[in-house]
Amino acid sequence: MNIETLIYFYTEDCQICKEMEPELKKLEEKYDSEILKVNVEEGEDERALFDELALDECGGVPFIFNQENYKSICGFASAEDIEDILD
Repeated sequence: MNIETLIYFYTEDCQICKEMEPELKKLEEKYDSEILKVNVEEGEDERALFDELALDECGGVPFIFNQENYKSICGFASAEDIEDILD
């Protein structure tokens, strides 16, 4: 399994995103790799990527998208939940 295929969309002021940080850190430590993190408020390109991948499936952040199998999670997810979309 490869967590480098994941994109994690967030904003700095999102409380649920802050609660997910320890879960993401668990995965990064377990797989000794980093998840691509994209702040959707950082710029137009970041927001456009979120809009393209969320496809009306998710109205906001947090949103996690697997670039390899196109599975995603909208809202809070535990490390175990995130691992489920790696398959």
